[in-house]
Amino acid sequence: MKYKIAFLMFLILGFGLPTVSAQTETPVKSISGGVLNGKALSLPKPAYPSAARAVNASGAVNVQIVIDEQGNIVSATAVSGHPLLRQAAEQAAIEAKFSPTLLSGQPVRVSGILVYNFVGTLNWLSEGVSLGIAETRGMKAKINLPDEFSNEQEQLNMIAKLPPEEQKAQLSSVISLIKSKLNAADLWRFEFGLAKGKIISNFNDDTDILLNLAKFKELAMNKAESIQEYEINQAVELAKFADKGKLTAEDKQAISSYLK
Repeated sequence: MKYKIAFLMFLILGFGLPTVSAQTETPVKSISGGVLNGKALSLPKPAYPSAARAVNASGAVNVQIVIDEQGNIVSATAVSGHPLLRQAAEQAAIEAKFSPTLLSGQPVRVSGILVYNFVGTLNWLSEGVSLGIAETRGMKAKINLPDEFSNEQEQLNMIAKLPPEEQKAQLSSVISLIKSKLNAADLWRFEFGLAKGKIISNFNDDTDILLNLAKFKELAMNKAESIQEYEINQAVELAKFADKGKLTAEDKQAISSYLK
């Protein structure tokens, strides 16, 4: 019996008890790639949120991304940029596509940054004011339009070289072309600006003021999507004077204050 016990102890001490080996997963390798815009197979542009458009938010948004072994984005988190632009940048980043990255012949994950530059939209109200003044007094300063309005910009540059009276005769056709290309919200603001510019440039002519106040009445009744409440309220207040046959000094003072 003693020999049997000794033999068993010899087996245990010499060879150890059988063990069950845990199956361990090989950790996924990952490398850092820095700014990755130039390496993307496809890089969809982010949408410009209406809330950001309303305040003309702009600038760069940096999005931290992780690309899996197949080249797909598995995470996207904005780490800098305007708060109203971050979500749009993240949504665009998650749709980007890359080629698989190999390290020693093996596909690896890549972390890096995508940079999205948001350019503020043109202030069409301001451009409308400038063109409204130009229609009344002639072009006193250069008006700069976006690239997609290159034909209209070329015409404006040519008109600016003409005498003021000839300018006014040709501006209306260019303004009509601009209107035909604007979306509903931009057109609303452009029309507001045109009426405002015509009034402030000819504030001594009550007939002309009343004529343009009618435009504010039309705008107050036709709110475009993404137009802010304060903009509508301004049109509503100005529209109150549209049906007056004659403007008093107090009326004109109030109109002036609403147009500031």
